Amino acid sequence: MKGCGPFRGLAPYAALLATAALVLGVAAAHADTVVATVPVGGGYPTLLAFDSANGDVYVTDYGHNGAGSNVTIISGSTDSVVGGVTVGPGPFGIAFDPANGDLYVADAGSNSVSVINGSSNEVVATVAVGAYPNGVTFDSANGEVYVANDGTDTVTVINGSSNEVVATVAVGEYPVYSAFDPVNGDVYVANGGSNSVSVINGSSNEVVTTMFVERTPVYAVFDPDTGDVYVLNNVQDTISVIDGSSNKVVASIPTGSGPVAAAVDPRNGEIYVAISLNNGKGTMISAFSAATGSAVGNVTVGMDPFGIVFDPANGDLLVANFHSSSVSVIAPTQAASSSSPTSSAQSSGLSVDASAAMVAVVAVVEVVALAIGGRRAGVRRA
Repeated sequence: MKGCGPFRGLAPYAALLATAALVLGVAAAHADTVVATVPVGGGYPTLLAFDSANGDVYVTDYGHNGAGSNVTIISGSTDSVVGGVTVGPGPFGIAFDPANGDLYVADAGSNSVSVINGSSNEVVATVAVGAYPNGVTFDSANGEVYVANDGTDTVTVINGSSNEVVATVAVGEYPVYSAFDPVNGDVYVANGGSNSVSVINGSSNEVVTTMFVERTPVYAVFDPDTGDVYVLNNVQDTISVIDGSSNKVVASIPTGSGPVAAAVDPRNGEIYVAISLNNGKGTMISAFSAATGSAVGNVTVGMDPFGIVFDPANGDLLVANFHSSSVSVIAPTQAASSSSPTSSAQSSGLSVDASAAMVAVVAVVEVVALAIGGRRAGVRRA
């Protein structure tokens, strides 16, 4: 029944915040540091996208109330707010299309996608999609944009040239987010309600395989160095590692409690995972080595980190802090971790250092119930 999914109400999974975790005994000391904190709006900064044409970062504000913009623009060179754009209600997922210079924003409150021109920072089109659109992903091979609709269990495909819907693909229950693999041309859709990942072939826009992962997958990100896709399982507290060449799950990496988003830094080979901590009284980004699966460090940011994006122009990571109306700017370490694995993870060659990656967790689960049109969200109930 719709409206009862794992990430309802905050459009889909923002409503879970805050979850709690205390990650102890990580590997060696890590030098990642927060170099700036940027105040944004007065709502709930949610997800981010980097515009490679103008060097700016766009931040959606799902819970913005009152007049003014609900997408904030941050300069990547100055780490300051330089503008804003008003889109539809409940902006959530966002993706940049480098082919046309536009940004695509999922308006969860109006079942639409707003198209922002990156040069003028004005909305140039609005595209009707399925119910409760969430994550947005750009396919650089075919120039199309994929929008996960958790209210209809579909993915809407938008042509980037015409901004028209060209396909609607049925996937698993409550699709939340997706990732594009430029090597094989597939799009990986995390289905939070069916504990699965649907793989859409970008040429045919058909599901070619469905693989089961662990409990409540909510996010996916592609690693250009390894060719793997990382799927965050919010309730299982793990990352499922999918080999892009075989489309099989080859490893599982333990995380802190309630992973919600991730980004890969291709320079140091690390996966940065947003994890909420201590009922919103403290928060962290946890770093994991993609080569070994080992936890290599933590960075404390604002309250309830949610979205995270890598800025390749300056090498920074930007984190949307859902409950502190801010964005943290992290300067990651340049060199990959040298921690040694102690156990192998299945047949992929990816090893997981169990003593470093397994964490001692003190969890207090809080469900933030936000609603769109009376819908209610509930996640990770004790």
